[in-house]
Formats: sequence, C-alpha cells, structure tokens
Amino acid sequence: MTYRRRTTSQTWHWQLGCSKWPEKDYVQTTLKPKTGTLCGQCTSKDKTPRHGLVDHKSG
Repeated sequence: MTYRRRTTSQTWHWQLGCSKWPEKDYVQTTLKPKTGTLCGQCTSKDKTPRHGLVDHKSG
C-alpha cells in the first residue's frame, strides 16, 4: 500500500479517492507510517464496502 503526506503536514493518506490525496510536494512510503496521524477520510473509506481494488498511483 502507498502512503503519502504533504511535506508541510503530518497526516498520512492512502486512499486515492481521498479529497486530500497529495498530488505534489509529498513524501511517500510503502510502509505503514509510525509517526504522524492517519487521515480520517481514508480510514472511513477503508470501512466502506468496495467492488474492486483501489488503484494507488506510484510516483
């Protein structure tokens, strides 16, 4: 899974459909972050039933 946060933020996002998914000026990792906070919107989307996989952009 890909996690991203803006360079000016400590909130990590992992859902491509998140309204705050960083498109530029971001830090990216494939490991679950051990510092910072996890995005509430991404967490909520994780709990929503899906009919397919989430396609995370790699950058």
